[in-house]
Amino acid sequence: MIFSGSLTRRTLSTLMLTTGLLVSQASTAITPDEAKNLVNTLSKIQSVSYQTVNAYYQFSNNPGDKELHMMIKSSSEELKNMVQTLSEQPGAADMAGEISTLQAIWEDYSKLLKTNVSDIIKQGYPDIRLVTELDAANLTQVKGARIAIEQAREYSKLQPDVVLDAIRESRILLLSMMTRYSARSASTVSQVFQGGDGELSVEEQSAKFAANLDMLSKELVSQPEAAKALDAIRSKWNFINSSLVNFTENNVPFVVNLYSLKMVNLLDELEGMR
Repeated sequence: MIFSGSLTRRTLSTLMLTTGLLVSQASTAITPDEAKNLVNTLSKIQSVSYQTVNAYYQFSNNPGDKELHMMIKSSSEELKNMVQTLSEQPGAADMAGEISTLQAIWEDYSKLLKTNVSDIIKQGYPDIRLVTELDAANLTQVKGARIAIEQAREYSKLQPDVVLDAIRESRILLLSMMTRYSARSASTVSQVFQGGDGELSVEEQSAKFAANLDMLSKELVSQPEAAKALDAIRSKWNFINSSLVNFTENNVPFVVNLYSLKMVNLLDELEGMR
């Protein structure tokens, strides 16, 4: 399914409601272990979706940067593989509606990403309308994955892991703040990123991220490796937090992105320890 160029955030959100994402019949066939694996993949889809768009925003401000171009290619290929093979995972048949809708959203996202990257390469500047649609498609893809996560848990009666959930939530909060920052730093698209309907402000995201770090520090204090990773995250967070929240043209985007991605990698390590 490919959507027209005039697609808006509201139209994308309506698509999620009208293609069955929220009306799948609950099933008891999916097991907690199957749900756990599906949730893991869906969480990664959220992360890579943000990272791909973030790399695009950086590339739009540095069109000749081959490393950024390769970053977009590699992350978009990773995202493609995860989304396309999602339906092959055990238990996925019981979430056919959610998965097929997420795959349709990804098709639009992928098409918009390719078009926007091509515009930067060929003409040196973006079509602001298409960048706005890419931003909307990214937010819808993240939301679609979140709803699928909720459904997988509901269908399987998977018990929550508050520590793991806090790690994953922190990663998404950080990636959202980083992507907002990159969009505001890119002079050609700085007016595009406004956030999605109902999305927390960057100040609220920052406060929630800091609260999660405090909670995780208490929960993981007896685990040396986890505590060490959290200390490293907190150190980097303290260094860039004010820049993320209080954007000015004097900030250095490269440093903010570098530290943000290092924190994402540390959160990935924490996730792997659970």
